[in-house]
Amino acid sequence: MNPSEARQTHKSKLLLRENGIELISNGSINPTERTIKMWHQGWREKRFGPQIAPLDKIKENMPLYEKAG
Repeated sequence: MNPSEARQTHKSKLLLRENGIELISNGSINPTERTIKMWHQGWREKRFGPQIAPLDKIKENMPLYEKAG
């Protein structure tokens, strides 16, 4: 799921709850698109390494890949 899909799914779930309109306007419950993109970028770099040097992260994870088959 990309950041936009995640945000839309979260928003849809909030709207189903009581006071849904109020919940989606609350930034502590419904983060902004920019915040979600920043979280996604951090997760992606941690998991796959920086976009300019992904091979370093792949080499680091080789034992895990071999173990998983």
